[in-house]
Amino acid sequence: WYSEQGDLDKAQAFYEYALKLDPHYTDAWYNLGTLHKEQSDWPRAIAAYAQVVTLSPADTEAWLKLADCYENIDQPVLAHQAYEAVLKLQPTHDV
Repeated sequence: WYSEQGDLDKAQAFYEYALKLDPHYTDAWYNLGTLHKEQSDWPRAIAAYAQVVTLSPADTEAWLKLADCYENIDQPVLAHQAYEAVLKLQPTHDV
């Protein structure tokens, strides 16, 4: 809710609190990644999305977000690897 209202500091605090309670809560990692991505904080977005794909390797959306982050920091090899992960999961995906 805080994120939707534009209060990104409070949203981040709540995501981080949720992760203290349950470090395996992939939705909180994903949302935290998205929050950082929206702020162009690529290292923190990458770290959060990497947590998602570590905990849930079949999460194609997280792999796509991770690839996009790598593209934004001019890391085409890492982006390509993330896109390959998507295609392994969904061979017909329009990556």
